[in-house]
Amino acid sequence: MSDDIRRALIAEANQLEVSNMTWEQVKARSMAERPRRGNGRRRVKVRWLTYGLSAAALVIIGIGVSGFVSPVMADTLHKIPVIGALYSFNIPQMNQYATKTDPSVTDHGITVSVPKAYYDGTNLAVIYKIQVPESYQRLSGKGTQIPSLQSTKVTLNSKPLAFQSEQWSDKLTSKGTYSGNIYWNLSLSSMPESGRLIIPIEQIGTVKGHWTLSIPVSDIAIQKATNTVSAKQTSSTYDGMTLTVKKVTKGPVWTNFSMELSQPLQANGEPKYEMGFTGWNFFVTPKGAVHGGIGYFTSQQIPHVVGNKEIWDVSIQWRTPASGVKFATVKPSFLKLSPSALKQAIHNSQAVPWTNLPQLNVTVPIQ
Repeated sequence: MSDDIRRALIAEANQLEVSNMTWEQVKARSMAERPRRGNGRRRVKVRWLTYGLSAAALVIIGIGVSGFVSPVMADTLHKIPVIGALYSFNIPQMNQYATKTDPSVTDHGITVSVPKAYYDGTNLAVIYKIQVPESYQRLSGKGTQIPSLQSTKVTLNSKPLAFQSEQWSDKLTSKGTYSGNIYWNLSLSSMPESGRLIIPIEQIGTVKGHWTLSIPVSDIAIQKATNTVSAKQTSSTYDGMTLTVKKVTKGPVWTNFSMELSQPLQANGEPKYEMGFTGWNFFVTPKGAVHGGIGYFTSQQIPHVVGNKEIWDVSIQWRTPASGVKFATVKPSFLKLSPSALKQAIHNSQAVPWTNLPQLNVTVPIQ
């Protein structure tokens, strides 16, 4: 990611009333192309979002299984799960449902182990520990630290996990010991309820070798604790746009909102608003609260036309709040820039103007 894009996104964040956050929580955009109704085709920048877990402020990605992150940050981002004391996630529920296994392997005097792994069918995260000799040298890049582990062939039940969806981060926690975690967003794939994660490591720091970790994971317990709170569709309409929350699924760690955004086509066959990740973000707050958290995209479809309407199906997930919170409000935010203007703003390190659309807010029960 170039420095000018980084500066632009940080400048954008500074325009929002948000808590302080690091660049590592924001990363780039990927491209997708969709047909244009009428003549020709148009390229649409699609910014995917993923929700990162990290020990040294792990990046939230521009990738899903192709993961992704929206460049807009939440009004108040929920705490990202990082490594805490004794190799634990900082979200208690993640520790409760994590697999407590400790496979380890040693090569060239370097030992790698995995004290804990979390898997819920959409999110996969492992905490790892590296014990190194005094001669160990860590890789370093320009202005940043490169994660100690290097691996490109990670599989779950022999199915490769796309490298674009993974995030690695670690740091020195005591003399001769590094701790870190790896995160995958699996939201765009059909994943098993249980399986075996294989992580073959080709390099640690400057040392090349062979370390292969085999880690059992399962989401059976977490799925038993997950329930559909509401299948009743709740909508709001503004300026021809309709936002419908079709289903809410509440789990012990994340609450998912399945939604539909629709609008009529104009006389020229085009919608009034550009739909898709190029121009929308969704924030979620407890009912009546000012601050909440960003709704992380977990699945999407390219907007499609049905009759005289354009429809965008999208799902987001939000950190499950305390048990006393009975309702949540989904708050959409719209980017009033064309793709070309957005590109120019990023190039010039300008703040990107996001506009809240409170008329489209939808409040739904989550209990």
